[in-house]
Amino acid sequence: MTWATFAVNFFIALFALIDPVGNVPVFAAATARATPAGRRLTAVYVALFAVGFLAFFYLTGLALLNFFGISLPAFRIAGGVLLFLLGLDM
Repeated sequence: MTWATFAVNFFIALFALIDPVGNVPVFAAATARATPAGRRLTAVYVALFAVGFLAFFYLTGLALLNFFGISLPAFRIAGGVLLFLLGLDM
């Protein structure tokens, strides 16, 4: 896999995970009474927190799963079941 392919796949997965389009109304409602400078500062804080949170689990995710005795295939199956149940509920 080339770096370009990896970067595109990574960006698409990250875009789907964070859902920036779906979070715009939440951000607009949460900062309705804030000044434009306050909105920018809030956006920077939220973005830095999200980067830190995602980086933490990117670097320690497999170790955490191993610590709790969860295999990667079991985690994938559980995630698929949860997605199936969410889709079924919709």
